[in-house]
Amino acid sequence: MGKMSKKAEIPDIAAYFAEMRRESDRAVGILGAAILDVHLERLFRTRMANGPESLFQFRGPLGDFASKIDVASALGWVDGDMASDLHVIRGIRNDFAHRADHLLTFGTDSIRDRIMLLRTGQILDAAVDRYWAGRPSPELGLLESRAAVRDPRKRFM
Repeated sequence: MGKMSKKAEIPDIAAYFAEMRRESDRAVGILGAAILDVHLERLFRTRMANGPESLFQFRGPLGDFASKIDVASALGWVDGDMASDLHVIRGIRNDFAHRADHLLTFGTDSIRDRIMLLRTGQILDAAVDRYWAGRPSPELGLLESRAAVRDPRKRFM
């Protein structure tokens, strides 16, 4: 990965979700985690005055997703729940990337169960439930209903 600009780019969220909807579960699992990895690296590059490029190279101290998560957590840039969720997402990415059977989906018990326990997802569940309590059918687009946030693929995305 080459040197990233310190200027933050505003992501096109609609384009991201439109593209991810067309991908396989395997691709969503790998690409979704890769996007988070890139954003963590951007966080480090933005907050560090002059960190050498070698920090982010393969086998460098911040060269892998796990190290970025751990150091960002240790520095207080992400809280414990977020760090835990990021490690779960990293593990799911690793399963999709390294399992030779190629039969994993977001419906596979081991994947689905971890996604449903994500703390960030639990916060989203509660917010959607509070918002839609006593209201007619929601018109949320990506989160069409309470059931949508309980769908492991949509929740991961």
